[in-house]
Order: sequence, then C-alpha cells, then structure tokens
Amino acid sequence: MPHKFVGRQREIAELNAVLARPGAQFILVYGRRRVGKTTLILHWAGQTGRPVIYWVAARDTPAQLRQGFMRAVWQWAHPGSQAIPRFASWQEVFAATADLIGNQPVILIMDEFSYAAESDPALASHLQAAWDHLFKERPLTIVLAGSHIGVMVEQMSYNAPLYGRFTAQLPVTPLAFPALADFLPRYTAAERVAVYAVVGGIPAYLEQFDPAQSLSANLKGLLMQRTGLFRSEPFILIGDVIRRETQTYEAILKAIAAGNRTPADIGGLLDRPASYLSPNVIKLALGCAGRV
Repeated sequence: MPHKFVGRQREIAELNAVLARPGAQFILVYGRRRVGKTTLILHWAGQTGRPVIYWVAARDTPAQLRQGFMRAVWQWAHPGSQAIPRFASWQEVFAATADLIGNQPVILIMDEFSYAAESDPALASHLQAAWDHLFKERPLTIVLAGSHIGVMVEQMSYNAPLYGRFTAQLPVTPLAFPALADFLPRYTAAERVAVYAVVGGIPAYLEQFDPAQSLSANLKGLLMQRTGLFRSEPFILIGDVIRRETQTYEAILKAIAAGNRTPADIGGLLDRPASYLSPNVIKLALGCAGRV
C-alpha cells in the first residue's frame, strides 16, 4: 500500500512559521519510530519551494558517515556526478558543505541523526562548531530528525554541544483519531475506534490495514502471524526509548501481559524486590509516552 500524507496541518504550519523567521534556522524534530517524521519533513520541505538536501544516517563508521553525508551534498550540487571527494574530518566536510551551499536558502535535512550521534560521538561537537562559524550567518535551515527519543532530547541538554543552538523543536506525535477516516474510509466509527485502540495513530501501522478487508481479518493477519510486523515491534520500540540493556523492561512487560499487576507480583515473577522494579517501571512508562 503506498505511503499517504494525512493530516499534520498543525505541524506544517509550525514549520512554515519557523522558516518565515529571518536568518538561519536550526530545527530539532523527534518522535517514536514509524510516527511519520520523515514523511512530514520531506512533504513540508518539498512544498516550501526551497532547495532541499536530504541525508539519512545509518549505524556506520565515522568515515562512512562522513562519506555518506558528503555524497548527499555533492550530488545535490553536482547532479549525476560520481566523483565524490573524500575528507578526513567533519571540519573539512562541513567547510566543503558551506562552500557548495553558498548563500542559497537551502533546507538541509539530517535524518536519523541519533544513529550518527551514537556511531560518532564527536559529530555533535563538530556540527556545533560548523553552526557557530559557518552556517548561522547564512539563509540555511538545518533539520535534525531522529527516532531514538533519548538521544535526540539529550541534544538539548545543558551539557550537550548543541545546547542553545536550536531555534525550534518539534515533537511529532501520533495522528488524532479523525485521521483514521482517510486510512479506513469503509469502516464504521466503531470499527475505527477498535483500530485506534489497537494501534493508535501511528501512520505506518495504519497503512498496514487493508480497507477492503474486515476488521477481524486485518487483526488476524497483522497481529496473529509470526511473520507480521507487530511481532518484533515492542522490542524495537523499547530499544529506541531506553539507552541500555532492555531485558529487564521486556521481562516487566511480559509479566504484566501474563496478568501480574502489583509490584510484588511482578517482582516475584522476576525474582526481584518491588523496590528494584519501581524506577524501571517509571522509566518504561515515560519512555513509552515519548518523554525520555
């Protein structure tokens, strides 16, 4: 089923308002996996009429990250070119980027920045220096986006290199219930409520539903199949919001799913005291709410 752009009028308006400000802009966009950040950013950037450079990071080595970023910038400046220069440092990469962009009102999107920041912890410091000395006096808009909420929020903390540099931040939240009418136009209101209760307003999940099939057929096919998307999704999400080993958090969720409700019951199943579980349960709850 093709990706569709639904809703997000408020987010588009907020991003347009930031873009209308004078001077350079540095925007932090974050939200849980599959909530539609990339679709939102690219749709917004495309309708601004400004030149757009898009780079999506991966869990690569620092050298591979630099080369991938430089490839995106170089091919934007020299379409079709395969002779991409190599640089030994981020300082050189950002200096070359500034030269190639010049004074054009470019939107530079650095997607999945959390992957790059984890793979190369020095990147944020180099980006801060580039912003201070190369970018902030140009008509440039930089967008940092990422799904690892903890890593992205840390970029705004007092001790982070990028502290005080962001001119705007946009947490991307799930779609509101009325958006389900665009995904499932043949469903009744009651059926849409059921779908929303199961998967919420996550666009990537809603796109998995076949509007031509019944509610029960969709739920059986998507949730009961061992090969389905939703089988491994909880563990991926826990890893995104909690930056440490996830076994304890997974065990807590399994205990709750098995019918255990009190800290004593959960702790008994995990062979841990209730006092040990409390901070972990709070951390898990905040993380799943997108506040870590």
